[in-house]
Amino acid sequence: SILYLYSMATNTSQTIRCGICYSDVKRNAKIYQDGVRFGVVCSKCHDNIPKDDLELMANMFTAYGGYFGKLKSANFSLYEMLKELISEFNINSEEVPVDKLNIEMMHRALLHGVTPQEFIRGLEIILEE
Repeated sequence: SILYLYSMATNTSQTIRCGICYSDVKRNAKIYQDGVRFGVVCSKCHDNIPKDDLELMANMFTAYGGYFGKLKSANFSLYEMLKELISEFNINSEEVPVDKLNIEMMHRALLHGVTPQEFIRGLEIILEE
């Protein structure tokens, strides 16, 4: 469930940041609840990212660090990222564990500003080729 927090930042000396994109939250921050955990999100993330994706993204950033769009680049390619990750596993002479590869790819995509829905669509296109 989403609770609303109105201009909490106006009476503090610290900046409140969105838990997804790390932007300054000046007023009308949204607080979402994931189980017993609460997180502050900006209006843009709240309005544009489905609740399930918000929870997934918050969990990924809690576990692996970073924030949405931290490494945003116009040259980012899901296909190139997939090739790079597979070669990293091959360099270490490891069998490519699919679950670990999926988590790594999702986290890197989020860091580059790719939403979970865009990530899934991109993988579907790659797999069709």
